[in-house]
Parts: sequence; structure tokens; C-alpha cells
Amino acid sequence: MQTDLDDDKLKRVVGIVNEVCGSMSSNIDQEGLLMLTCLHLAYDLEKIPQLLEPLNRKLEDLTL
Repeated sequence: MQTDLDDDKLKRVVGIVNEVCGSMSSNIDQEGLLMLTCLHLAYDLEKIPQLLEPLNRKLEDLTL
């Protein structure tokens, strides 16, 4: 499956996936890269509330 990713965007996607998965085979197709990148994004979005909770508590303490 081809997407409308240009070479620069494809390189950035590969870079994001490499951060998560380590080195990858260079023969993975665009569809596979996009799926892995979406999974990485979903994982990061799940972590955000946990990361923000301590900050929220500190801010609440400051306003009391």
C-alpha cells in the first residue's frame, strides 16, 4: 500500500519508530511504518495523564 508520504516524512516516521523499536529492517512498507507509529502515538497518549497527575497535584497545592 502506498501513501502520500514523501521521502522526508517517511524518514521522520522511521525515526519515530526506531526510537521505540530499536533498529528496524529497512524493507518494512509504509503501511507497517504507519501502523507502528500510530501504536506509538496511542501509547504516548495513554501515558500523558499519568505524567501530568503529579504536576496537577503540585499546582493544586500552590493554589490552596
